[in-house]
Amino acid sequence: MGIFSPQFAQSAVLYIQIGCLLSSINIYDEKLRLFHASME
Repeated sequence: MGIFSPQFAQSAVLYIQIGCLLSSINIYDEKLRLFHASME
């Protein structure tokens, strides 16, 4: 049972996917805010 156990790999992939999802939502939110600011 080292660091490269299947469970660890799965959870690592999951954390990376969640991180990517959160950052993409964050970027989308920023663009939306800039868009609304330019509309005014």
